[in-house]
Amino acid sequence: MNQSSAEAMARLSARMPAATVRVISNASRRRTMNSARTSCARSPASAATRWDSVGTCAPVGVLRDMGVRDGKRPGCRRPHRASHHGMGPRGAASARDTRFRLCHKRSTARRSRWRAPPSCATQPSRMDRQPEPVPARARRTPILRSDMVGRTIRRLLAAPTDARVAICMILFVAGVRLVQEAALFGYEVRAGELLGFMPDFVGFYTVMFLSVWAALRFGLPGEGDRVTNLAAVGLLLGLLPPLLESLVRNVPEAPYDYFWAWEWLFHSPERQPVSETITLWFAVLGPGLVSLWHTRRPGRAAATSAFTWCLLVLPIVVFPGLLAEHVDNDTVRFANTLASYAWCILLYVALRGRRLWPSFARVNHALPFGALALIAASWVGQSLFDMAWRALLMTWTWTVLIIHNDHYDAEEDRTQGRPEGATGDDVAWTMLLLLNLLLMVFHRAPLVGLAAAMMLLAGFLYQHPAMRLKRHFCLSYKVEGVWATCAVAAGLALNESFAPDRPLFFACLLAFGGGALLSMPKDWKDIDADRAAGIPTLYVRLSRDDEGALRLHRRLSIAVAAAMALSLGIALAIGAHPVGLALATAAAAGAVAALLVEKRPRVAVESYFWLLSAFLLALAVAIGHS
Repeated sequence: MNQSSAEAMARLSARMPAATVRVISNASRRRTMNSARTSCARSPASAATRWDSVGTCAPVGVLRDMGVRDGKRPGCRRPHRASHHGMGPRGAASARDTRFRLCHKRSTARRSRWRAPPSCATQPSRMDRQPEPVPARARRTPILRSDMVGRTIRRLLAAPTDARVAICMILFVAGVRLVQEAALFGYEVRAGELLGFMPDFVGFYTVMFLSVWAALRFGLPGEGDRVTNLAAVGLLLGLLPPLLESLVRNVPEAPYDYFWAWEWLFHSPERQPVSETITLWFAVLGPGLVSLWHTRRPGRAAATSAFTWCLLVLPIVVFPGLLAEHVDNDTVRFANTLASYAWCILLYVALRGRRLWPSFARVNHALPFGALALIAASWVGQSLFDMAWRALLMTWTWTVLIIHNDHYDAEEDRTQGRPEGATGDDVAWTMLLLLNLLLMVFHRAPLVGLAAAMMLLAGFLYQHPAMRLKRHFCLSYKVEGVWATCAVAAGLALNESFAPDRPLFFACLLAFGGGALLSMPKDWKDIDADRAAGIPTLYVRLSRDDEGALRLHRRLSIAVAAAMALSLGIALAIGAHPVGLALATAAAAGAVAALLVEKRPRVAVESYFWLLSAFLLALAVAIGHS
């Protein structure tokens, strides 16, 4: 107890028992109260002092004995006439008057809800203090005891997510890793080699990011896309292997390469240094540890790590092992990179299925362009592998354009009551996957990559709000013809030149006209929406009512049947296989019949594109076996 508290107790003990408290003037009482407040505020908190209503500062225990509770005294009644404390009649009357005045002031203070000043509030002693409640998230960190790690994870989960940040992290880690390996092994990186190396590095780290992203979404239920920042920061572990190797030895004993054999533990002395194996296992166990911190469920954490291992072992071990057994040495690395990008696309579609489903439901609009590339590649005698990847490249390019178109038409689709489609993040991710694929294709077959790039640029001009060629009459159909021409050119192109003995100009001209004509019936299902949006399609421009649109549609169906018959005649002239021609004829008849289903335009158009794709694929098979 400090000196001021002792003095206050002595002053109270001297005054209260004798009841000689005298009533002072208001001004004097105000000065006394102010001095008492000041002395109480300066007293240490451990003394647990409180300002009394009589202008003194005393310990809480003494005031409690006097009946003080939270700065107030209990109510009192006017005393009896009997003497108190052995005083005489005069002393008793004086004491009664004094006590009555004090009780009157106390009751007035109670009615006004008087409280002690905040500076003189009761401060509990150190032993009486209760521990502060621990947040729920802090109680769930038995494994990651470090507050810094827990705070970092919470901040990353609470921070806003953006696909562009994750993409920049992938490109940054891939570029730094390329520089690290060039410095560690003494590589000479030329401009042409950079086109081959950089897509490989970007593809590998895209696989790593999407795999860890999928595992974190599984291990942290309810977080959704908020785990994007965690997966992006985890990519920085990819910079550790060269640093560790440079600290241990000047040059690693083995190069950094894919596992061309079945190495299920991610360790091969001939293919990977130990540092790379350690980093891969960090990537496998990391999502499980984060899941254990978040959910406190060891079973889910173990399942998360096992799921991560399955997602990584397929593109790093299984795909390279299969390709090494069935593909020649010249194309094995290119094929492995293609397989990695295919795995990335499948992962991304699986993660974003709900948003991307409206776009992928119209993949039948992209299949004809892949089939055109397949027809041209089979016509010039390309190998089965070259035919396949050219067709897949054209199909994926046009699928990306569908995703972008759905994003740019989101406002129009919302007014028509259609489900929400692709977002800006989907546009960014699909552009990353496509552009890196085009860089890799440029390194192997520049003309094919150029054809795919022209298709992408034409689609950008067709649908971007800044240009919007689809709002200009007949330009949209010309863009459809350009897309078909690019697909045929990609199939006709060899690695560095076109086939010299094929009529390239005639084939491209035929593709341009056929692509424009065969795409016209697609606008039949959206006549009302196009008219409301001001898009001048052929049906909107040349018809005024439903009857006029129906007559125009019948004429277009006849023109489509004539174009398919011409294609069958050309295939027969160049010696196509009869079985393939029969299949193509059946598909053409079904496509024309589908267009004539007049009561359900949307079903008719979608069925038409499926059958058109089957018609073109049958032509490719027939021409390939000629």
